[in-house]
Amino acid sequence: DLTESIRLDPKAARGFSNRGNVYAATGQLDKAIDDYTDALRLDPNLQMTYSNRGNAFDLLGQHKKAIADFDHAIQLDGQDSEAWRYKAWILATSPDGSIRDGKTAIECAKKAYDLTRGGDPLCIEALAAAYAEVNDFPAAVKWQEQAVSSGSPDREGAAERLALYQASRPYRSSPAKP
Repeated sequence: DLTESIRLDPKAARGFSNRGNVYAATGQLDKAIDDYTDALRLDPNLQMTYSNRGNAFDLLGQHKKAIADFDHAIQLDGQDSEAWRYKAWILATSPDGSIRDGKTAIECAKKAYDLTRGGDPLCIEALAAAYAEVNDFPAAVKWQEQAVSSGSPDREGAAERLALYQASRPYRSSPAKP
């Protein structure tokens, strides 16, 4: 249906963005990125499309592109807690050391935490990961324990990260699979 919608109105940016969401949800990340890019070419003010494309780039292990998209999303809407959180997570956990930046990750995670008033366990986890990146493991443990107790959607992963921080080791996300 979205393809037909695009055929009927090839200048409708939201058609491309929505079809990109479908491609992303079905694991067709390259197609999703192409559609998000087309949508942004047509309307560079689609803030959520930058975040969605950033997520796709992240899943493909293209962290520099993901961060650039999250920066665009934040520039368009500085109140987008998810963009702040995703940026913090990448800066804290990327397997590529040239991308990690613990100090900035803490700033981004704090912003996400504040925007959600501490109510999003994923923002709390990002904060824990950021503290682990700067080797502040007592803070990382404290925040990760809070994430676990507040109902992290990835309970098993959250417990594994807590064990890492308790052993004074940072978490690294898995490199993208080709």
